[in-house]
Amino acid sequence: MTLIVKTFAEDPSLVGRLGELEDDSFPAFLNEEPTWLSNQTEILTRFSDFHFFILDSDTGEAAAVNVNVPLCWDKMPSDLPTYNGLLERCLVESRAGKHPTALVGILGAVAPKYQGHGIS
Repeated sequence: MTLIVKTFAEDPSLVGRLGELEDDSFPAFLNEEPTWLSNQTEILTRFSDFHFFILDSDTGEAAAVNVNVPLCWDKMPSDLPTYNGLLERCLVESRAGKHPTALVGILGAVAPKYQGHGIS
C-alpha cells in the first residue's frame, strides 16, 4: 500500500469524491446540518489548500479525507466558536481579507478498509 496526499487545490476533482467516504465514515447528521449545507460549496472551494485526501496510489481508492478551515483566533478559549459559528466566522474573516492564525479540522474520516493502519 502506497499512500499519497493531494489537496483539493492540487486536484479540484477530489471534491466530487467526498461521497466515497460519506456512507461508511461520516456521521449522518453532518450531511443534514443546515450551516454546513448552506456553506459547503464555498468552504470547499475557498479553502481548497487546507483540504486533502490520502489516496492509495496502488488502487486509486480514497483512504482518508481531512477538511480544515482557517480562523483568526486570539488563543483564548472564550474566543473559540461553536461548530456552526466556526463555519460562518471562517467565511466572514476570509471575505474581509483577515489573516488567520489557526487551522481547525472540521471533518476527518478514514475509510473502513484503511482503519487500523496508522493513517489518522
